Parts: sequence; structure tokens; C-alpha cells
Amino acid sequence: MASLIKELIDTLTEQNNIYQSLLDIASKKKVNIIENNILGLQEFIKEENLLIGRNQRLDRKRIEIFKDISMVLGKNNDLSLKQIIESIKGQEGEKELIDIREKLLDILPKLKALNDQNQELIKISMDYIDFSINIIRASGGNSPTYYDSLGNEINASDKKMFDAKQ
Repeated sequence: MASLIKELIDTLTEQNNIYQSLLDIASKKKVNIIENNILGLQEFIKEENLLIGRNQRLDRKRIEIFKDISMVLGKNNDLSLKQIIESIKGQEGEKELIDIREKLLDILPKLKALNDQNQELIKISMDYIDFSINIIRASGGNSPTYYDSLGNEINASDKKMFDAKQ
């Protein structure tokens, strides 16, 4: 059991480090979104994708460790980290797991909030681009004439060139 707890501590510590890196990247992405720095944003997205891939592998490992601990403890259900901590009360690794759990409970909401902000900033940028395109089209004056299948003229200025909702 001690080796499983050690492996769990190592896995969760590495996942916490990845989440911290993802939080740093999300902050940098926010700046790049605001500054409209597409090239910088692309670099951060590549780095983010690598970290997410690493985290997915670690998460699969963590799930297997949880299953193994569950078997050792004779539990048939999936255990939570809190339940694992309670089951090793007073044993080696308890303090480390408590510390890691607190760090995860602190960093994950921050990461979610920052990602939500970035998503909203991107939506606002897309709405602005759509608005700008429609203003340019409306002020163009000599827009092409389109006809429907019955030969009726279609007023192209009433239509959006770009619809972000599609």
C-alpha cells in the first residue's frame, strides 16, 4: 500500500505542476488575445496541447492507482482522494496527499475561471470582427447583385458576410 501511496503522490504532484503551467499559459494567452497577437497565441496553444496530452496520460495512471488502492482497501466503488486520505489516517503519505489535495482545490478553479475569461474574450473578438465586416459591407455602396432561383433580386446588404453562430 505504501508504494501505491508514493506513486499516487508522485502522479498528483506532477499533475499539479502541469496545472500550474497551464495556469501560466492561460494568463499569457489572455494577454495575447487582448493584444491581438495571433502568432504568440498559436505558440501558447501548441505548448498547452502538449501539457494537456501529458496530463491525460497521468490522469489514466491516477485512475489505475485509485483502482489499485480501492482493491487493496477492499472497496468496490471508486474512491475519491479525500476517501483515500481518510483511509490512511496517521500513516506515511497522509500529509503529502492533504497538501496536494489543497493545492489542486486551489489551482483548478483559478484555471477554469481564466479559461472562461479567455473564451469570453475570443467571443467578443469574433463578434467585433463580424460587426466590422458587416459595417464594411454596408458602406461599400456598389455591392454585387444576386438573384434567387425565381429571378428575384436579393438584397445582399441585408445578409451577413460572416455568421459566427453557424
